[in-house]
Amino acid sequence: MQTRIAQLPVKKKISLEVIKGGHQRSRKANIEVKYIKGYIPIRGLATKERLQKLIAIKSIIAFKILYLKKVALSNPMETCTIILSNEEVKALYMREHRIVTLPEEPPNIKQAVIWLRKLGGFMNRKSDNLPGTMTLWRSYENLKKSIVMFHIMTSQSCG
Repeated sequence: MQTRIAQLPVKKKISLEVIKGGHQRSRKANIEVKYIKGYIPIRGLATKERLQKLIAIKSIIAFKILYLKKVALSNPMETCTIILSNEEVKALYMREHRIVTLPEEPPNIKQAVIWLRKLGGFMNRKSDNLPGTMTLWRSYENLKKSIVMFHIMTSQSCG
């Protein structure tokens, strides 16, 4: 169940920093959320503090998605583990290839982003342009569900 909100004032500043190794500079992003507008789920967000926590978490995910998109264009041959966690790589590989065995080396960022975009509905045809941020957002949400299923399957034993 969802409710529509016109403009809910939040006034929250979030600072994020991505530290890079070697000669590259680290990047900082200051996100200022003034208000939120649209539809939000009622369940679990009864207080202002819970809504602020949700905004903080979603902002971090949005920053990660934008960073993944930029790195995929600038350095497509680096390994995907500089951005994605090992669990995310495992779930992404298992979901794409439908096998349990994993390769010795993780895929590069370009390949991982193509697999990730497919989770959001991207067809990866020759004539298609690169998908947008919303497709990557949907893909990442689907990947999180796959990680939960991965944990359920590996934690239980048969017999």
